[in-house]
Amino acid sequence: MKNQLADLPGGTKILEFDEIDSTSLEAMRRGRAGETGPLWILAGRQTRGRGRRGRVWQSDKGNFHASYLERMDCKIEDAAQISFIAAIALFDAVSNLFWANRKPSDLILKWPNDLLLDGKKLAGILTECTPVNPTDAQIQPGLSVVIGIGLNLAGAPDLPDRQTVSLRDCRLDISPHELLVPLAEQLERWLKIWSNGANIASILEEWQRRAMPAGSEIKVHLGNDQEVSGKIAGLSPKGELLIDQAGDIVKVSFGDVEFMGRDTDGQQHCD
Repeated sequence: MKNQLADLPGGTKILEFDEIDSTSLEAMRRGRAGETGPLWILAGRQTRGRGRRGRVWQSDKGNFHASYLERMDCKIEDAAQISFIAAIALFDAVSNLFWANRKPSDLILKWPNDLLLDGKKLAGILTECTPVNPTDAQIQPGLSVVIGIGLNLAGAPDLPDRQTVSLRDCRLDISPHELLVPLAEQLERWLKIWSNGANIASILEEWQRRAMPAGSEIKVHLGNDQEVSGKIAGLSPKGELLIDQAGDIVKVSFGDVEFMGRDTDGQQHCD
């Protein structure tokens, strides 16, 4: 384990591990033990990397595996909004790494927590929170929030149900440290704008500006062989995905989105 100083926003700490079970699990352990952050935990490899809905996140060396921990004053019902903040911050940090002639539409956010490049999965976000009500008077109460982020820098894992891509596939060689610094800066910026939920309407508007546009045809897999199809109609004030089914608006609060009519020829389009 290394406790390293990096060029991160003032007061932000960083812990680095060559290998760990999960950066988010470590962040949760430290949060329960009294760590208030802001703290980034970065790992070269995870043995128990996790994605949404209990999925395993493949954590190959050279890719970005990190979690952010902060004790926040927001209401627990507002904590789900932080996924949108993290997504905006990640989008902005990655987009600033690309060359000038990159098409803006090549990099998009997919509801609720994925970053896509050329229609293929580049990154995922998993946000978790735990109320901290300590018996020890030395530990500050509040909501311990952990934002886990995995991004394919050096290699893209083979997944049975979706196409993936890495930045190296697009001839962009970025180290985890080179991504962490702009990501930390963007996350600090957008958390301030969010202001513990006071400006969630602005956050959702900014998220939609970076996402697949309204009117795009999608299918949402809800689990248990259930699905909903239609056109994107935006987000509800709570961040639910709105789907237009021939004039009827359906709200979706969870599920896996599949874009219909996207390029699925398996070729890279990074030039």
